[in-house]
Amino acid sequence: VVPITWEKRDRVWKCGCGKFTAALSGDPFLEFNCHCRFCVAPARYLNEKYPNGTSALVNKGVGKSLFYLKDVTLAASNPPLKYLRVGPEGTNIRSFTSCCGTLFNSAGGAGFPLKGGRPITRNCIYQADGSPYGCGPKPDGETALAFDTDVREKGDTPGLDFSPFMVAAQATAGDNPADYDHSCGTWYKTPDAETTVVPITWE
Repeated sequence: VVPITWEKRDRVWKCGCGKFTAALSGDPFLEFNCHCRFCVAPARYLNEKYPNGTSALVNKGVGKSLFYLKDVTLAASNPPLKYLRVGPEGTNIRSFTSCCGTLFNSAGGAGFPLKGGRPITRNCIYQADGSPYGCGPKPDGETALAFDTDVREKGDTPGLDFSPFMVAAQATAGDNPADYDHSCGTWYKTPDAETTVVPITWE
């Protein structure tokens, strides 16, 4: 784990109780609200089970900010993360803080197609001086797979462009995951017996 030098970092990710933090360099390469059930269901699950955590939901979707992992530095004093999957066979592994149940990495795991980047919960990002990130409204995506009828009827935000994700995926495709894994499986978790299973209730 690399020690955080706060004055050299642009922003801070902080969980609901403040015990888990990460320093963020530069800007995210993509931001949007994902409305697919497989992202929203874990956020709803954590909201219900851990009311003291910071909710990941924005406009009924999960607010995501995607960063290159080289720009994310976890604090050495952080409590351990816990992990969850959607359904017993789910391979998209999300992480949440053990201290208050705040969703941290909102998509990932060993099989995630983007080697050197991950989406983290946007609601937990603050400027280095402690003020809210204040990034303004972000586009809504994956609305066809949303739980709520009004979201499905509204549709994706016009002009939503996922090409930065593909560019980042291609740019890091040959990277060694060990070069980015700052905390023993944080980003490349393989599900095990301790991985929480969020039930699929919509099939």
